[in-house]
Formats: sequence, structure tokens, C-alpha cells
Amino acid sequence: MIACDTNSWLPASLPRVARRLLLICGAVCAPAVAHATTPQEDMMLAAARDGNVPLFRQMIQYGASPYAQDASGNNAVVFAVEGDHEAILREVLRRKIDTNVRGSLGLSPLGMAVLRGNEQAAQRLLAAGADPDLADANGITPLASAVRLGYDDLARLLLRAGSDTNLADRDGITPLHLSCQSGDLSLVTELLVRGADPNRLDRESRSPLFIALLNGHPAAAEILIRNHHTNVEQLTQGYTPRHWTIAFEQPELASLIDQRLRH
Repeated sequence: MIACDTNSWLPASLPRVARRLLLICGAVCAPAVAHATTPQEDMMLAAARDGNVPLFRQMIQYGASPYAQDASGNNAVVFAVEGDHEAILREVLRRKIDTNVRGSLGLSPLGMAVLRGNEQAAQRLLAAGADPDLADANGITPLASAVRLGYDDLARLLLRAGSDTNLADRDGITPLHLSCQSGDLSLVTELLVRGADPNRLDRESRSPLFIALLNGHPAAAEILIRNHHTNVEQLTQGYTPRHWTIAFEQPELASLIDQRLRH
């Protein structure tokens, strides 16, 4: 252990429980390890994790940097969102703390808010400058997560914030692929209106149209076929869309493709 004065920095006004926690956790007399935070900052981050606004403010008053991150890259914004602590989130965002870090889970605070279905937190983060397109380690964006999980309101919030509709994950899957997989007609339509590419193939050479047919969503497939940007002659896994409409027993869609080809 490093020799030190265990009380030299602790103000007399600090609550006894906070003083004790700081000493017990080894923040004052810890071994010399690679850790960028001070004892005050450790307690500040713990306060953010627990949603304790008074203690959070007190630690900043006693010298903690509100921008500190723990050894795993978590900052106060990450902890506030992970804990669904609305009050602490308001407090940390007021201090202009970075909203675009990736914490120990590899997610941005916005990505975490979307996974938790927390629209209010997502709104606050976007207003504070969070990047709507910051993906996780697998290339999954907040928009893709919202679509995959069926959080339509969150997806629309992200679209209004300027999310790129054509960002694909490491498997080449876009939000349009995901909306076609679930058969969410309103999102299929909105994504197309906002510039989603209906001809984008994933790593298995599957188009959104093929995904809609594969998952039994003929109405979603019809929206794509009627969209003039959709290439109804594009091969998917070596076959045309018309072939797949017949294979999936959708003769009406095959006829619709024929109509498009005639015009």
C-alpha cells in the first residue's frame, strides 16, 4: 500500500458515510495501478451510478472533474443512463459532459437509452449533442436497435435527429432490412421516404424485399415493389424478385412486378 494521509483531502463537512465509503473502497490508499480518477471522482461516479444528485454535486465541489471516466471508460452520463436516473442525467448534461463515449458495455449513452426504451433520456441526449449514428462494436446503430426492438417512437425520434438510414452492421443489415423482417409497414414507409436504399444487400446477398418475403410480410414487400427506387430485376442469392414471389406463393406480387417491368 502507498503511504498517505487518509484524511488530508476529506472536508470535515463531508457526510460520515461518504468518508467511510471512500476509505473502505481503497480510493485513498490504493495500490499504484493504472487508474485515472481521483478518490473524489470515484465517489462522484458512484453518485451518478446511484442517482445521488447531492453527493454528485458535493464531489465536484471538492475537486472532482465532472468529465472523469473510470478504468472501463464509463463517465457520469453512462452511469446515469444505465441506472435510468433522470435527475442525475439532467445534472450531468447541464455540465456538458461527453455524450459520445462508449462505456464498458461498448455502447454509447444514446445506444443504452434506446436499448432500455427510454425515450425521454434519448431526447435529452440528442439535445445535448449525442451522435445518433454512433454504433456499437458490432456496427449496430441506435436506429437499428430501435427498429429491431420495435420502438417505433424512438426510431422516429432518431430519424428526425438525422440518423443515417443506410448504415449497416457488420453483417450488412440495415434498418430497412430489420423493418422488413418485422413487417412494420409504417417504418418501412418512413425509412424509404428518408432515403433508405431498397436495393442494399446484406452479407448473404439478401435484399430488403427478399427479407420481407422470407418472413411472410407481403404488404411490406408490396411497398418495396411499388417504390420506384426498388430494382425489381436485382438478383438476390442468384434469383430475381419475381422468382422469389412465386417461390413464396405470392402470385399477386409477381403480377405487380410484371406491371412494373412493362412500364
